[in-house]
Amino acid sequence: MRHYLLYQFGSSMMVGTSDPATTSSTSRPPSFLRNKAALILMQHILLDVPTDRWPTFLPDLCSHLAQSYPELFLKTCETLLEDFLLGLNQENQLAEQKESIRRVKDILKGYSTTAAATATSTEGSTEPRATPLEQLFGTTVHVLALSLQQSGENGNATTPATKELQVLALETIKAFFMWTELAFLGSEHANRALELLLLGFQPSRPSEVQLAALQAWEEWTTSASMNVGGGSDTSTITSAHDPKLPVMSAVLERLHESNLLPYTGESTVAEIEVVIEVAKLVNLFGLEIAPLRDSTMQQLKEGASNNAPMNGELTILSLFNKILDMFFRGLNYDDIDVSGAVLPLASRLALTMEKEKAESSAQSSSSLTTIAGTNYGLRQHIPQILNIFYRQLKYPEDFDYDFEDDINAEEELYRTELTKLYVKLVTAAPEVCLQFVCEAAGQLLQASSNITLSSLPTPDVEATLSLVFHYCEGVRPAPGVKVMLKNKTFVNLLSAIHNSDIASHPHEQVLCLYYDTAVRYCLFYKDDAHGELLSKLLDSISGSRGLQHAQPMVRSRCSYLFLRLVKSLVALLRPLVETAVHGISSLLTNSELELRPDDTLYLFETIGLLLGKTGLTPLEQQRYLTLVMTPHVQSIKNVLSTPGLSSDVEAYGESLSYSIAAIAYLSKGFAKQPSNEIQQVLIEATNIALEVLRALPVSDAVRNKVMVFLQRMIQSIGDKVLVPMPDFLALLIEHCTGDDILFVAQLINQTSIKFKERAAPAIDAALYPFLLKCDALAKALSASTTVNGSNNSTQSSTPTEIPPHLYTEQLSIQKLAFTVLHHIVMHNVTVVLTSPTNAGNLETTFTIVKEGATVVKDPVIQRTCLKFFRELLEQWGTAA
Repeated sequence: MRHYLLYQFGSSMMVGTSDPATTSSTSRPPSFLRNKAALILMQHILLDVPTDRWPTFLPDLCSHLAQSYPELFLKTCETLLEDFLLGLNQENQLAEQKESIRRVKDILKGYSTTAAATATSTEGSTEPRATPLEQLFGTTVHVLALSLQQSGENGNATTPATKELQVLALETIKAFFMWTELAFLGSEHANRALELLLLGFQPSRPSEVQLAALQAWEEWTTSASMNVGGGSDTSTITSAHDPKLPVMSAVLERLHESNLLPYTGESTVAEIEVVIEVAKLVNLFGLEIAPLRDSTMQQLKEGASNNAPMNGELTILSLFNKILDMFFRGLNYDDIDVSGAVLPLASRLALTMEKEKAESSAQSSSSLTTIAGTNYGLRQHIPQILNIFYRQLKYPEDFDYDFEDDINAEEELYRTELTKLYVKLVTAAPEVCLQFVCEAAGQLLQASSNITLSSLPTPDVEATLSLVFHYCEGVRPAPGVKVMLKNKTFVNLLSAIHNSDIASHPHEQVLCLYYDTAVRYCLFYKDDAHGELLSKLLDSISGSRGLQHAQPMVRSRCSYLFLRLVKSLVALLRPLVETAVHGISSLLTNSELELRPDDTLYLFETIGLLLGKTGLTPLEQQRYLTLVMTPHVQSIKNVLSTPGLSSDVEAYGESLSYSIAAIAYLSKGFAKQPSNEIQQVLIEATNIALEVLRALPVSDAVRNKVMVFLQRMIQSIGDKVLVPMPDFLALLIEHCTGDDILFVAQLINQTSIKFKERAAPAIDAALYPFLLKCDALAKALSASTTVNGSNNSTQSSTPTEIPPHLYTEQLSIQKLAFTVLHHIVMHNVTVVLTSPTNAGNLETTFTIVKEGATVVKDPVIQRTCLKFFRELLEQWGTAA
């Protein structure tokens, strides 16, 4: 098989051709057959080379195959190197495979001597023998050189066959760079490869060749130095004498000459994919040089007064300035993939700017960054970056803001990264950024002097609001909001925005961002001078431009933001309670404006805060609460009276569960012990909740929200909740499952903790049914794994009888029973154990707890059971 692939496979499919390099693509083997052949040859290398069963593998590959079928030679090398890279991340490889790969690697690098390693085409030479890896790489470079020569000096004579060969050769060189350090490739071959890579992205070359060349350059950038004697062992350049530096300079000059990354407004000479790769390469260059640039600047600053800068140091700074020129081209490019490719470098520059800010606190920044009459500081570029950032932050005119669309989602992700950069710039230069924000907003407001702000283009208004909204995130010390509200310039800016007609802007994205900004800086309204602006904001956010907007997205966002606004400024809203409550109540009952369930919960919580935290009298609270609750309760009753309610438990249960949850959210605004007037309304709501539970006890959503509601009522109406509690617990225990038995236990525990001995009547009838329910659910887990579904054992299951995950779930259910018993004893509700209802089951209860302490192999359960007996003995001993 090996001999056939080497000597017959290519020729058998290229009959009638004499020169493989000029063969038409139609006469060559299909690429998938070539790739399969390369895979087989790679396997022969791994199996035969270490065992000397293929002593001539180097001449066969480099001397014969590279000439007769260069594509197969290149693909074989690339496949072998990819297998080396994949092997680094594969833990499931057999020991024999790992050993074979290790030995082949050693042979290729010249660490191991075998017949294959000594077989070479340069017999009798007195020069140091090249390693197999150097020979393979050198042959790859030679194939690429011949192909580039055949395609003409500028690539004008490139045929499909030569283009494919060049791409494959470039990808193979890239694979060499990925796998090994440059030192192992031989300096002569490596230098020749770099010369060819420079030719690879000439503008006249096919875009596929340009892409492959640029990607090879990216791998070279992050590979280790080729300087064997004193070079770096890592991809980071740490010395001004690193041989990579002049190569990088040459690459940048070639990119500049080719104009593959043009300035804004210039015509593009390359495909956009090529421009993206150029931007990625510039980004990598910058990230590699940045640490060396920073350390060089630091050294020059420390010795600036005594020593003149060395040529090597100035070379580094000059090279970095070249990178900055290409960086600004990429950042300003009118394509988010190109601009986004250099954002990592922009973030790295922002960190350096922040360090420069700290260093300039004691001295002038120019004296720290001016070297040999040239200012190499990065902070001088902040205005330029801000201008580019502001332009790129604007969405395209035809953007539809549908972020579920993949293309739009990419736009949003890009602007998220831009915003992170902006925040870092604010941290590095807050004064400069604030001045820029004020100028951008000033231009917008000045433009609105002739026409209204609401008539200005959406991208301009949205981008300016984003500047204001995110500015505080970069202000130090945190929290930035409070710091900026002490800044008169920023406060005047906010005042100008709120005084405009921005709330009348037709685009929903601008509206939502404006309300977001207003709520983020809502402490601005605590100043008495801004009282009218607060009223204006509340009118907007609660009216047709907010909560009653035609767009569901605006209504939803305003529901949440209105709640946040009320939480922050509730003390200022007393005069506006009546208007707000009537407005929200009419919105909740408006069938034409549909609200999401979560939005309804936000609005009910807002009403609770307005009624409970603004200093209303109890009668006023009751009046407004009745105004809201009456239609809400009526809507619940209407659903309960629907024929066939139980026929669609999921739909009706979801609706009713949110109605119950709304009352629970509303009660958050009141004190733990509200007035009797409020308690009367909440007691009526409790009775409605019980009706809902009786109607749909099998609904998981109803049970869940009812338990949440009861936990709130325990805090709100106190002892009065104990009257209906037995009915609630009976239904909840009967219909609960393994998913919500935990919440039933928490409800019983909370009742015991809150009311202590007064809780006895409420939980008396529920105790033993709860213990039985826990036992049934635990046994059900065992029964589900018993053969044929039979389970006659009454003993607790052990880990060997059921799977571990089910055993863990079983223990958690058993733990609930012991925890409830422990809380009953610990909080002096012990009387329920000996009540007429439970006295007959006392022995069974003790047996359950005894088995928990002695049989169940769980230390938490054992400790809980022992505490139960100790507390019980202490109480009964004291009573005796």
